[in-house]
Amino acid sequence: MRGMQESMWVLPLVLLGLLKPWAAGYSLSQVCDPSEDGTIYNYKAKTLNGSRSVSLSEYMGKTVLFPLTEDSPSSTWS
Repeated sequence: MRGMQESMWVLPLVLLGLLKPWAAGYSLSQVCDPSEDGTIYNYKAKTLNGSRSVSLSEYMGKTVLFPLTEDSPSSTWS
């Protein structure tokens, strides 16, 4: 029983994590501009620390998490 009590703090954190995007008014999906040609694999992105540029074609067929936020500079995409 003690192990269950110690792990009960996880549930509120999970629920908060699920609620946060909707509470903040963020959309969980993105509609692409149909007038743009190509795919994301035609682009490059800077690493989080800005030290280098990475071609997104290196990640074809893999799952990639993009940490884009409201204050992300649009200049990181090229």
